[in-house]
Amino acid sequence: MNAPSLAFRALAVLGALCSPALALPGVAPLVENKPIDVDSLAALANAPAIEDITLAAALVKVKPASQSFTRPVVLPGGQRAVAWSECSKAACRGSWALLDGDNENLKVVARGPLPVKEKVHFDDGYTFSGTTVADLDGRGHVEVLFHYQITEPPRGALGSTLRDFVTMLDPVAKKVLFHHELKHAGAPSEPSCSYTLVDRVERGLPAIEVQGSCALRSCLESRKPPATCAPPVVSKQTFRYGKAGFVLAPPAPAAH
Repeated sequence: MNAPSLAFRALAVLGALCSPALALPGVAPLVENKPIDVDSLAALANAPAIEDITLAAALVKVKPASQSFTRPVVLPGGQRAVAWSECSKAACRGSWALLDGDNENLKVVARGPLPVKEKVHFDDGYTFSGTTVADLDGRGHVEVLFHYQITEPPRGALGSTLRDFVTMLDPVAKKVLFHHELKHAGAPSEPSCSYTLVDRVERGLPAIEVQGSCALRSCLESRKPPATCAPPVVSKQTFRYGKAGFVLAPPAPAAH
C-alpha cells in the first residue's frame, strides 16, 4: 500500500485542528460548514493502482465495446472501492464495487449501479474524475465519493448535455447514501447549472447542503454578458442523514 503523501498528511492535520474529527489513515477529514472540494480530495486519495485488465477480469461479465475504470481507493481495513463503466453500441452503464484480496485474487464483496437516470451516449460515455475516502461527520465512519461526468446522446443542433455527478457510498452498509449533480451544460441557449456541496451537522447528524446557481450558458461564458442576461437563479437545499441515506429536508417555514 502506498504511503500517504506529505500534502495528504498536512491536510489531515489541518482537519484535526479545525474540527473534532477522528483522524483515520488514508481518510480525508471534512470540515464542518465548509464546501466539499471533491476534486481536491480525490487528487489526495490513497489509491494504489490495479491494472484495468485485472479489474475487468473480476468485475466485467460480458465483454463490452468499451470500458473505463476509476483508480481504486483503499478503505480502513484493506478493502478497496472502485467505479467503472461498460458501453455497448447502444448505451453505457456505470457501476460501483467493493473488493477484497490482493491483485492476484480479487474478490467482489458487493456491487451495484451508479444511480444515473439520464441516458448515456455510447460513444463518449462516462469520464471518471476521481474517487476518495472521506469522513463526513468526524466520527470515524467513512464514506466513498465517486466523481464522474456523463455525456448524453446528441440532440441535433443542440448537441449533447454534459453532466457532472458525485455519488456517495457507505462501504459498511454497502449502499449509496447520496447522489447529486455537480453541474450540467448543454447548448448556449439552454440553462447551465453548478452546485456546491457543503458539509453540515444538523441535530447531531451529518447533513449536506446543496447550493445551486443556474443561468443561460451563453451568459455565463460571455466576457461581457448582454443586458438581456438575467441574474443567475440561486437555490439551497439540505439533505439530512437517515436510515435511507441522505434525504431532502422539508423547506423551512416562511417567516411572517
